[in-house]
Amino acid sequence: MKASTLELLADAISDVGHWVWYDIDEEADVCQLEFSAAQLLNQDTIDEKARSATLALRFTGNSFLSFHDHGEENDWHLRLKNDEITLAIEHERLVFNRKKAIREIEAEFSRRIAIKERGEGEGKKTLAFYADAVAVVIGGDRFSVHDFDGEITEEQILKRSGLWWEYWQDYYKKRGKKNAYPKDYACDVTIPLRK
Repeated sequence: MKASTLELLADAISDVGHWVWYDIDEEADVCQLEFSAAQLLNQDTIDEKARSATLALRFTGNSFLSFHDHGEENDWHLRLKNDEITLAIEHERLVFNRKKAIREIEAEFSRRIAIKERGEGEGKKTLAFYADAVAVVIGGDRFSVHDFDGEITEEQILKRSGLWWEYWQDYYKKRGKKNAYPKDYACDVTIPLRK
């Protein structure tokens, strides 16, 4: 996936998104994170049911996952996995393939919770981000994006991003009118620098 598409994806997730779940499969060598409120429209048409997407980011082959915090709350990661809490992503602090960001996280936080340790390899694809008072580092040899219908290609990410911004513009055009969309938090808090 091109660096520009990864940046677009990072922004689509981190603008108003939440980290909602994670899982690993040791046998299949897979680590997966799930996010809600990603600014990717998961429909080909814009209608009154249009909403932001729930996405899974999947890392496979030499996959690893660690959480970083200051030890204030011991079980937050278990509560997240059990769907008891979600964590707000810090906008523009979600980055792909930046080793410097991983080093900064590892230096900043006093506690590392290894969910799945690195294997023999380094993991060619990485993601690092901050969510509320914690940080996450995940990686693997391969990276893919999924929704409830399956894997999302790079072309689909670009298309769905464009559709989401079309929806956002239409949301504001119809706001306060009879044909207004239902209230959408992702639209209401998003005021981009450029249209």
